[in-house]
Amino acid sequence: MVTDERLVRLSHSLSEGLNRVGDLAGGERRRKRNRAAFDRFHDTGLLNGQSLGILGQMPYGGYTMDYNGCEVIACCNALRLLGRNVALGDVAAYFERHGIFLGGLWGTHAAEIPRYFTRLGFKPETLYASAVRGSAQYDDALAKARAGVFSFWNDAKRLRSGVHTVALTATERGLTVYNLDCGDPKENTAYRSISDWMQHSRILPILLVTLP
Repeated sequence: MVTDERLVRLSHSLSEGLNRVGDLAGGERRRKRNRAAFDRFHDTGLLNGQSLGILGQMPYGGYTMDYNGCEVIACCNALRLLGRNVALGDVAAYFERHGIFLGGLWGTHAAEIPRYFTRLGFKPETLYASAVRGSAQYDDALAKARAGVFSFWNDAKRLRSGVHTVALTATERGLTVYNLDCGDPKENTAYRSISDWMQHSRILPILLVTLP
């Protein structure tokens, strides 16, 4: 299964091996060039609509954020929800070195996300889809956290639709999802919970990282 924890971890290890090979083929020069471009980006709020404006044109790997930046944006948003106003360029620089998938062709590997938060001193909890026995487990996990990062296939019946990753929070009023729609400059509040979202869409979860 494409959501099985063992396969997710295996593909992450293979991806990291390819990244090391990529460093020998100009990866370090690319990272320095991309980091310099972020000097033009100073948005300190929560980020939505990754295809819009200068955000979408920021470089990540060999591509731009409108194409592959969702994991970077999700982690940046999660940190800002926790009160840590980290620069988007700092988050991108970390994942350019750790976790970028095939030079950015497939974005960032989801399995690197909990490692990133651990390196920052957080104690993230990761719920892989293969360990979930019911969608309410996602709701229970997020309810105990201040914020979460959720990675999923856009369409369970059409995996070529790709993977998306978002930051989210749960309150008594419902679920707030940041950067759900790449063309929408506002957060999404259409769902009561993750289980409600799953019931009314065709997403297929990969993992949920929660930050207590």
